[in-house]
Amino acid sequence: SKFPEKVISMSLFSHNQFSLPPQEERVEVEAKCCMKGAGSADLLAYRVHGHQYARDISLAVNNESIVSGDAQLPHFFTKDAAMHKLRQGSDWAATCAYNTEASNTTVTVGSGHNDEMCNMYLMLSSHVPFNSFCIGYYDGDGFENDKFPDCMIPEVVDVEGRLRVKNVLEMPELGQVGGLHLGYQGNPNWLLIFHRSGREMLQIDNPEPISEDVLMVWDTLANRSVTTFGRGLFNLPHGLTVDRDNNIWLTDVDSQLAYKLDPSGKLHLTVGMSNERGHDRKHLCRPTEVAVANNGDFFVSDGYCNERVVRYDARGGVVAELGLPDANVVHSLVLDDCSNTLYVADREKSHVRLLDADSGQEHPYIDLSQFGYVYSLTKDEYGNIYALTWQRDVPVRKTYLVQFQARATLYFQQYGSFQLMPIELPGIEFPHDFAVSYNFQEHALDIYVGETGPGSHGKVTSFSFAL
Repeated sequence: SKFPEKVISMSLFSHNQFSLPPQEERVEVEAKCCMKGAGSADLLAYRVHGHQYARDISLAVNNESIVSGDAQLPHFFTKDAAMHKLRQGSDWAATCAYNTEASNTTVTVGSGHNDEMCNMYLMLSSHVPFNSFCIGYYDGDGFENDKFPDCMIPEVVDVEGRLRVKNVLEMPELGQVGGLHLGYQGNPNWLLIFHRSGREMLQIDNPEPISEDVLMVWDTLANRSVTTFGRGLFNLPHGLTVDRDNNIWLTDVDSQLAYKLDPSGKLHLTVGMSNERGHDRKHLCRPTEVAVANNGDFFVSDGYCNERVVRYDARGGVVAELGLPDANVVHSLVLDDCSNTLYVADREKSHVRLLDADSGQEHPYIDLSQFGYVYSLTKDEYGNIYALTWQRDVPVRKTYLVQFQARATLYFQQYGSFQLMPIELPGIEFPHDFAVSYNFQEHALDIYVGETGPGSHGKVTSFSFAL
């Protein structure tokens, strides 16, 4: 039988560390967690659960009200008619409201019938499961206890027994691959490819746009091209990002611009000065990639001839320049929304540098020199971060995917102490960008690697790594 396209998961928000004062018309208790993940999930239904004094229990995402329910009604699931799309990397908060006017004593919380409770169950739909629960504490901020599938690469691993090549995509019209994104327009099987259509990167900039389409949507399941677009806009494609609203963000190392296209592919805005390299706030200098925050702000890694990340507001106004002193090719970046941390590839130094996305304060970097130069960074659906590295200057070149596994304590997660779990990817000669996705049907990681070569040609190799 056909494997289902969507999976239903359960997320529970619960608070059990509070008491309620008597004789109060309204007392609110909140369980709030930043829900990790790179995308979003659809809310199918919800259920609220409280006891004698509970009144309404509501859900908000980033302070925006989503749904609420009456805790005095029978405890059943209510369908979300709007099927809200809940953004991950955001604060999700369940607020339980109580009326204790009928009580002359403090109301306690617990697990018994006579105790009060604060529970909200969310039934979520996505192409991968997102089971989890958020436990609230005294101040409301909670701890998200992950119940996702275990996507961690095991410490002792037989790569040959787990890794296999699924497909190699090569065709005459496919140029050097600048960027990849899996899950285009919400379809987990659609791979968006940003390529150079016969051009190569030189020391001097090509001032003319490429006349052919440079964006291709490839159906990885049907193994065919769905559509192509993007002609006449780009001089030399480089980085590709698709945000949670399916907007397409791209960088061009010859036009000196970063671009935002709407989901239909129509140009929405650019930042930088066209065909002008520069080092001030108006210019970019061979920009490499974009990361987008949930509030609409975006970050551009800049780049080959600057040492910084530039932060813009949603309209393209410069908010800040986040310096990266002594960087040698700022080549890629991702944003960890929940920790508000930018992970930035300092390519030629083989470092991943960690910046506070607001202040620009730098935390200890991650040294990947044992695996080569850091070409690209990406996240899977659960927010796990990966690096694509290349041992380029050795007789036998090797390419690695490296998964960052945060250590157990909050301190280590904040300051970047990670267990590094590598997988060598055979047959990759000119790596540039990659995408990683959890394959629920096979309990495996699907890995796609785009190459800038040989010559003006490119290819995309897909791997499966069994977990």
